[in-house]
Amino acid sequence: MKKTLSLLDKNKRFFLLTLLVGIVYSAISVAIPTISGQLITSVVADSANRTRLLCIFLLISLFQLCFAELDEYMGNTLKIRQKKQMRRNAFHAFSAQDSAKREDISAFVSFVNNDIPSVAEQYVLGAIDMIKCMSILTFSALSLLYIHWVLALVIVGVSLLIVALPNTVRKRGGAARKRYSGALANYNTTLRSILDGLRLVKAYRCRKYAAESVDSADDGIARSEMTLLKYQLVTQGITTALQVAKTVLILLIGLYLISKKEIDVGSLVAVIQLAEVISAPIEVLAYLRHGRNEVLPLLAQYQSMIGRKPEGDDRRTACAGALEQLAVDHLSYRAEELAILKDVCARFTAGRKYLITGESGSGKSTLLRLIAQIGDLQYDGRILYNGHEIRTIPYGAYYESICPVFQEPYLFYATLEDNICVGRPIPRDIYLDVIRKLNLEYLLDRYHGQELTPEGMETLSGGERQRVALARALVAEPALLLLDEPLSNLDAKLRESMRFEIKEIQRESGITVLYVTHDQTEAMTLGDRIVIMKDGFIQQIGTPQQVFDHPVNIFVAGFIGTPQMNFFPDAKLTVKDGKYVVELLGKSIVLPEDKQAALRARKQPEGTVTVGVRPVHLSLHQEGFPATIDVSEMMGSEMHLHMTVSGHDVIAVIPTAGLSLDDVRAGGTAHFTFDPELMHLFDPKTEENLFPVENSKAKV
Repeated sequence: MKKTLSLLDKNKRFFLLTLLVGIVYSAISVAIPTISGQLITSVVADSANRTRLLCIFLLISLFQLCFAELDEYMGNTLKIRQKKQMRRNAFHAFSAQDSAKREDISAFVSFVNNDIPSVAEQYVLGAIDMIKCMSILTFSALSLLYIHWVLALVIVGVSLLIVALPNTVRKRGGAARKRYSGALANYNTTLRSILDGLRLVKAYRCRKYAAESVDSADDGIARSEMTLLKYQLVTQGITTALQVAKTVLILLIGLYLISKKEIDVGSLVAVIQLAEVISAPIEVLAYLRHGRNEVLPLLAQYQSMIGRKPEGDDRRTACAGALEQLAVDHLSYRAEELAILKDVCARFTAGRKYLITGESGSGKSTLLRLIAQIGDLQYDGRILYNGHEIRTIPYGAYYESICPVFQEPYLFYATLEDNICVGRPIPRDIYLDVIRKLNLEYLLDRYHGQELTPEGMETLSGGERQRVALARALVAEPALLLLDEPLSNLDAKLRESMRFEIKEIQRESGITVLYVTHDQTEAMTLGDRIVIMKDGFIQQIGTPQQVFDHPVNIFVAGFIGTPQMNFFPDAKLTVKDGKYVVELLGKSIVLPEDKQAALRARKQPEGTVTVGVRPVHLSLHQEGFPATIDVSEMMGSEMHLHMTVSGHDVIAVIPTAGLSLDDVRAGGTAHFTFDPELMHLFDPKTEENLFPVENSKAKV
């Protein structure tokens, strides 16, 4: 009972009141046969008390009718209230986690819809029903003892046998039930196997074999069902025989006691009625007990679920405040044995847009997720918000300062306005301003006051859904906006439009943005700073112009820029007459003085280097390097020439103004050159740029 009361929580008083009504109803149900017996006795004896007894009988019958309805109402109301409370508790416990796998969500929804009602009905209501049954048994036993102890002993004993003997037979039939379950499983397996292979059945003309296989499995079910039927008939026969025996014994013993004047006729009638009243609770008790035991694993699952307390704010005491700086300090993160982030260090200054880019699997989304404090937060190192480790800042304060927007915009089954505000007290002027900036007025007018059904959501374009998700973040006026590839699922035209909107909103609001993307165009056009990642490491942080003009290594040089930088890995760096010279494709290139100074400062030895030149820095010149044109691509204002020179693939981007197309046809020869100021040299072992310092002349 203690476990039941703890499960009830706020429904304890209602449970006790329902229990009281049930006990009173049980007492009245037992009183009716007793009073009816006395009434019959008084009528037979022509007693003067018969009128009074009749009135009492009618009054108690009325009470029985009222309490029957009240008992039904109280029981069902308790069940509804208990299910509601358990659903609420389960939701609060499950939703305390920031994310869940799709299969876990499906399991939870199934648990809420199917298992919680079972616990409420079989465990909570079952407790009341068991107490009601025991009350009926107690009251009936007392009434029978009051009439005659022999009849009480016979009725209780035979009633117990009616429950015990059939149960024994049912247990012995357990093997038959297992065989039936096995036969049914075999039939289902065979049937699915045949149906899944209908093409083979047709192609190999084996319909007869298929039919025989299914019929054989079907015969197994029929044989198992016949065995089960035998046990059912035996059980039913025993039960019927005991019921008849009980009735015969009551009549024989009752008539004998009447003849001995130990009881009267009315008492015998009361005994017969009480025998019917007492038999049901004994049998029902066994089922109720079995039902409660059956849901114990579900109850344990529920209690385990609501017993998991999410990390609260009691250990988080730091203050968030307006963002001044976000720092990532030697951050490392592993997922099982896989290292995803490796000693990442970065400083993000308030008011800037940081575009985090890199190849798939570089760790960019994981970095954003950890900053958003979503999912597993067991990382090494620190993430500092204004100097405070974010795990020490209360969740409420932290999420007032940051808002994440994910790649897949999620909309709730609610109105568009509710999807944007999500229960937060957003000032109307801020709400309308964001709606205007994101051009959402027409959408709100179209769906004004309507809840978005799954079908309704399908009518929204990807851009519309993403704008709603952005509005949800922006109306909170966060200090930090975290965007995880928000435009990757949109078409090119929508992406361009949304890039402009995001850029304008950030410029007007001055909000700090961390934006994850794999799109170089987004990175170059949206970011004040670009963070380039590879294999869990940050490769370079700089302005778009800096990372384009001065890539720190071969990876950054190849990753930033479209088309990709041209690389010549077999060049030689030599020193002639005190000057550094690059031997490339049979030509000697004397480096400019600023690059000479840079190499002398680092005491660069002679040896093999990798030369890098961007396609836009190549130009056509008759005295340049001869190359065979493989493909020429007309791009409107420029021509992309794909060439081969000494086994190297080279791409040149040539302006079409004044260009003769006959000079750049596929299969022909072109001569290209480049300004040595725009040439990059990389160490072939470390892949680092030998000129990492900004060179004012190396500009596009």
